[in-house]
Amino acid sequence: MSGRCIGRCGNCDLPMSQSDCTVEEIKGLYTKVCTCPRCKEKNMAVDKVKPKKKWNGSPPDKCDLCHQPMGEHFYDASIPRARGSWGKICSTCFHDNGCRLGEGCGQKYDTITLEKVDG
Repeated sequence: MSGRCIGRCGNCDLPMSQSDCTVEEIKGLYTKVCTCPRCKEKNMAVDKVKPKKKWNGSPPDKCDLCHQPMGEHFYDASIPRARGSWGKICSTCFHDNGCRLGEGCGQKYDTITLEKVDG
């Protein structure tokens, strides 16, 4: 699988571009591997790339607040207008209730893949 590398190779310090590296899955972790001419023989790992976080529970069918079907995304968020209660809510309720993204505030997930999109 090809990946996009930005900056310089951690091994030889040459500039890296998309054609200079690959991303390989090694023991469940994705690793950027430099393939510049000086490093290709060594196949050295440059840095670790964390796998995407996913929603662990079952996908929510309806918003906890308005009870409407979820759209393209859903939010697991603290709801300030509900005295800080947490809920799985739709985009409209997220914005209408003054919710925020970030650690301790809320996360945005893709409804189909269940991958974390933001937060």
